Amino acid sequence: MIRRPRWYRRLAALFTWDARDADMSEEMRHHLDALTDELVRAGATREHAAAEARRRFGSTLRLKEAGHDVR
Repeated sequence: MIRRPRWYRRLAALFTWDARDADMSEEMRHHLDALTDELVRAGATREHAAAEARRRFGSTLRLKEAGHDVR
């Protein structure tokens, strides 16, 4: 596999930023839903489980920013 130059990868990233951001949001939503479902199965109400899942998962904005820094 041929590795593209760094400048090319950075330029390409500018045009795929929104798609990657949407993928990251969807992935986080999936994890939050799974944790919520797990808490509901453990006996919590859906509302309490969703709040607890968000608390345990942490700030999605902070996680997105960390993901952007990695990219």
